[in-house]
Amino acid sequence: MTIQLEELKTAEYYRQKLKDIESTFSTTLSNVVNAYVNTKLNPNTTEYQTTYDNILQNIHSVQSKLFELKNEVTREHEKIGEHTEERVRIINIEKRVENEIENKIQVLEEGNPGATGLRKNLTDTYKIQYSHNFFTIIGLILGFYLLFHMFGKRVFSGEVSIDPTI
Repeated sequence: MTIQLEELKTAEYYRQKLKDIESTFSTTLSNVVNAYVNTKLNPNTTEYQTTYDNILQNIHSVQSKLFELKNEVTREHEKIGEHTEERVRIINIEKRVENEIENKIQVLEEGNPGATGLRKNLTDTYKIQYSHNFFTIIGLILGFYLLFHMFGKRVFSGEVSIDPTI
């Protein structure tokens, strides 16, 4: 059962209702003392008895209205409690979802995903390739130097011929 806050009555509504009941109760009580005294002093006069009974009925009516107001306020209070519990339940579900998302984000941040991780991987690959190329060039230079040193001097000096027919 979903309760909308718009459906609930405001506190001002109940305050006004209570003020209305209080105002009728005070006017009803003001006449009860005189009617009671007249009824007790003149028990045989039905007019006093009728007036007293009418005032008592008004008092009971006011009491009944107070009881109804109390029940209505209690029902509204229960509705507000249910609404609050529903909202707390929804908030707790949202908190769990938020915690799961935060955990996933934290795991992703720790694993260097996305552009940052790709940049780091590409930088590492570039450094490895650069060092590989550098040492290959150094190796080629050393290799040419060794070949020239071992065979080139003899060829240029004419001691050895590179032509197989000679």
